[in-house]
Amino acid sequence: MSRLAGVAGALKSRHGALGALAVTAILGLALVALAIMALFRTQDDQTDQSLRELALLRAEAATAPALHAQLATLRQDIASSPGALSTSPATLAQSQLQQSLESLISGNGGSIRSTQLQPVDPGGGFAPIAIQHDLIVPMSKLQTLVYAIESHSPYLFLDNVQIAANQAWQASNTIQDPQLTVHWTIRAYRFGAIR
Repeated sequence: MSRLAGVAGALKSRHGALGALAVTAILGLALVALAIMALFRTQDDQTDQSLRELALLRAEAATAPALHAQLATLRQDIASSPGALSTSPATLAQSQLQQSLESLISGNGGSIRSTQLQPVDPGGGFAPIAIQHDLIVPMSKLQTLVYAIESHSPYLFLDNVQIAANQAWQASNTIQDPQLTVHWTIRAYRFGAIR
């Protein structure tokens, strides 16, 4: 009987171990099933989000023709604006500005001693074109020259202006129309292509 009791005890412990193993396996399968369900739920949420984004993109794409028409109108308006250089490329606009300035300065009795072209941004939109001058101009013509620059079309802007009178004139004050030495930077804005 003790042998039978030993076999029965062994069977009970095996059944207990098998039961514990079965419970562990069922819990493991339940956890795997829960993880798979969570993945499917996440995938469904991502699909819904993607569909919402696709609908928004389609709505934006539907407005593209109207936006292209507005952009064409803006380009035309800006290109016809009197305030900006509309010449492309940027180096050609810089050359056009330089010729205009030389004409203005010489037309007002001035003479250019040196010209320095500033680097040009070749990009689109409004980009500054700048030219630095050292020049000599009679005092009586300076006001007319500045007015000619201020009222020029396309618009010109004076920057870093330095004016000096001849030292001999300052000492004697006998020269009728003294020559002034002027150093300035003149800027204009160029209209490039809008991308």
